[in-house]
Amino acid sequence: MIKQKKNKNKIMRIVVSTFVFSFLFGNFHLMSGQETGNLPTRDQIETKYKWNLLDIYENEDLWESDFKWVNENISKYSEFEGKLGNSPEDLFKCLKFDEEMGIKFSRLYLYANLAGDLDLSNSKYQAMSDRMSALGSKYAAATSYINPEILLIPEDKLWKFVDANEGLKIYKHALEDLLRTKKHTLPKEQEELLALSGPTRGMPYNVFQIFTDADLPFPKVKDSEGNDLQVSHGRYYAALYSTDRVFRENVYKGFYEPFKKFKNTLVTLFNGNIKSSIFSAKARKYNSTLE
Repeated sequence: MIKQKKNKNKIMRIVVSTFVFSFLFGNFHLMSGQETGNLPTRDQIETKYKWNLLDIYENEDLWESDFKWVNENISKYSEFEGKLGNSPEDLFKCLKFDEEMGIKFSRLYLYANLAGDLDLSNSKYQAMSDRMSALGSKYAAATSYINPEILLIPEDKLWKFVDANEGLKIYKHALEDLLRTKKHTLPKEQEELLALSGPTRGMPYNVFQIFTDADLPFPKVKDSEGNDLQVSHGRYYAALYSTDRVFRENVYKGFYEPFKKFKNTLVTLFNGNIKSSIFSAKARKYNSTLE
């Protein structure tokens, strides 16, 4: 693939959950389950407050169909290997196929991860996410030759290819970005190894996410009216906007209480994530993980 791999970005999930729970906090009695201060389950939340994943796939059978298509067509990448520098047409066919695969893969990935984020304790969607992780590793390994092979094409020849083929012009910016990362792109065999190790390197973060979002036991605190309120990630962010200073303090301390109890586990996961980042940086010949 002609784009740099990036760490999973959870900003959208945090922003959405902050907005939703901020609204719910301000409308405390709108949902069942809130009278006791417990967190409502997903089936207790009104539909208008839920993500509408039907905009991505109308049903899971369609998701399964696309998953099967991508899984079966990954092998077609081998048809382009060793030919990218032969002609503008060969390069275009590969990039066009990669684009089509990438669109379907991204859609599959988005649905699986958003569905999983709805309830991280739901084993069905965690299994779907795990399947996408395995497919992603297979996908990355199959495409691992593309960047190194493009970079072997002399730059003047590459731009002649672009000028000679109208279809390649839409990839010009992506090719320019690829050339800027030339010193950090590895030979095909090494790129394939990095791709295969992706799920393993991402394990510390994945465990941290499941542990803190699904299994970490948050306590109950007193709200401004003296009612018990179970602390959560969303309610913590909402409480920061409360005018009740005592309540803000109670939620703040309650939120970090379980983190202190499991500090050894969390520190170990943190160290694992750091080591994974250091490995990736050194493997790609960056001066540091921040570069």
